[in-house]
Amino acid sequence: MKSLNPSILLSSFLYLLTACASTPPLQQVPSVDESRCQLLGTVSGTSMVGKASFIGSDNAMFAATEQAKALKATHLVWTNVKTEYDGTLMQGKAYKCRE
Repeated sequence: MKSLNPSILLSSFLYLLTACASTPPLQQVPSVDESRCQLLGTVSGTSMVGKASFIGSDNAMFAATEQAKALKATHLVWTNVKTEYDGTLMQGKAYKCRE
Protein backbone atom coordinates (compact mmCIF):
# COMPACT_ATOMS: atom_id res chain seq x y z
CA MET A 1 0.00 0.00 0.00
CA LYS A 2 1.37 3.41 -0.99
CA SER A 3 1.51 6.24 1.52
CA LEU A 4 0.18 9.67 0.65
CA ASN A 5 2.64 12.42 -0.10
CA PRO A 6 2.50 14.97 2.78
CA SER A 7 3.12 17.92 0.44
CA ILE A 8 0.08 16.96 -1.67
CA LEU A 9 -2.06 16.70 1.46
CA LEU A 10 -0.85 20.10 2.68
CA SER A 11 -1.44 21.71 -0.72
CA SER A 12 -4.95 20.29 -0.89
CA PHE A 13 -5.75 21.50 2.63
CA LEU A 14 -4.46 25.01 1.90
CA TYR A 15 -6.44 25.16 -1.34
CA LEU A 16 -9.67 24.22 0.45
CA LEU A 17 -8.95 26.66 3.27
CA THR A 18 -8.38 29.49 0.79
CA ALA A 19 -11.54 28.65 -1.14
CA CYS A 20 -13.64 28.79 2.02
CA ALA A 21 -12.01 31.98 3.27
CA SER A 22 -12.51 33.79 -0.05
CA THR A 23 -16.32 33.64 0.17
CA PRO A 24 -17.47 36.99 1.57
CA PRO A 25 -20.09 36.92 4.31
CA LEU A 26 -23.68 37.73 3.39
CA GLN A 27 -24.60 41.24 4.52
CA GLN A 28 -28.21 42.08 5.36
CA VAL A 29 -28.69 45.72 4.42
CA PRO A 30 -31.62 48.15 4.04
CA SER A 31 -30.69 48.99 0.41
CA VAL A 32 -27.91 48.64 -2.16
CA ASP A 33 -26.35 50.88 -4.79
CA GLU A 34 -27.78 49.19 -7.87
CA SER A 35 -25.01 50.64 -10.07
CA ARG A 36 -22.53 48.47 -8.08
CA CYS A 37 -24.75 45.43 -7.60
CA GLN A 38 -26.25 42.72 -9.76
CA LEU A 39 -29.63 41.30 -8.76
CA LEU A 40 -29.26 37.52 -8.50
CA GLY A 41 -32.84 36.70 -7.57
CA THR A 42 -35.60 36.78 -5.02
CA VAL A 43 -35.35 34.58 -1.93
CA SER A 44 -37.97 33.61 0.63
CA GLY A 45 -38.36 31.65 3.79
CA THR A 46 -41.43 30.52 5.66
CA SER A 47 -42.23 28.96 8.99
CA MET A 48 -45.46 27.62 10.38
CA VAL A 49 -44.53 29.13 13.75
CA GLY A 50 -45.99 32.63 14.05
CA LYS A 51 -46.16 35.40 16.64
CA ALA A 52 -46.31 32.93 19.49
CA SER A 53 -42.53 32.37 19.17
CA PHE A 54 -39.39 34.04 17.82
CA ILE A 55 -38.44 30.67 16.35
CA GLY A 56 -40.69 31.32 13.34
CA SER A 57 -38.79 34.47 12.36
CA ASP A 58 -35.46 32.74 12.91
CA ASN A 59 -36.47 29.73 10.79
CA ALA A 60 -37.82 31.88 7.95
CA MET A 61 -34.74 34.13 7.99
CA PHE A 62 -32.41 31.14 7.99
CA ALA A 63 -34.15 29.58 4.98
CA ALA A 64 -34.02 32.82 2.98
CA THR A 65 -30.39 33.58 3.83
CA GLU A 66 -29.36 30.04 2.87
CA GLN A 67 -31.02 30.59 -0.54
CA ALA A 68 -29.09 33.86 -0.92
CA LYS A 69 -25.81 32.14 -0.02
CA ALA A 70 -26.54 29.39 -2.57
CA LEU A 71 -26.84 32.15 -5.20
CA LYS A 72 -23.43 33.44 -4.01
CA ALA A 73 -24.99 36.74 -2.94
CA THR A 74 -22.96 39.30 -1.02
CA HIS A 75 -25.96 41.41 0.06
CA LEU A 76 -29.57 40.72 1.02
CA VAL A 77 -32.30 43.37 1.13
CA TRP A 78 -35.50 42.34 2.90
CA THR A 79 -38.58 43.34 0.91
CA ASN A 80 -41.39 41.66 2.86
CA VAL A 81 -41.51 40.47 6.45
CA LYS A 82 -44.88 39.21 7.59
CA THR A 83 -45.50 37.53 10.92
CA GLU A 84 -48.96 36.40 11.90
CA TYR A 85 -50.27 33.93 14.43
CA ASP A 86 -50.26 31.08 11.91
CA GLY A 87 -46.81 31.62 10.41
CA THR A 88 -43.95 33.80 9.26
CA LEU A 89 -42.91 34.83 5.74
CA MET A 90 -39.66 36.63 4.89
CA GLN A 91 -38.79 37.68 1.34
CA GLY A 92 -35.82 39.55 0.01
CA LYS A 93 -33.65 40.35 -2.98
CA ALA A 94 -30.20 38.79 -3.24
CA TYR A 95 -27.43 40.85 -4.83
CA LYS A 96 -23.79 40.41 -5.75
CA CYS A 97 -22.06 43.74 -5.19
CA ARG A 98 -18.60 45.00 -6.12
CA GLU A 99 -16.54 46.57 -3.39
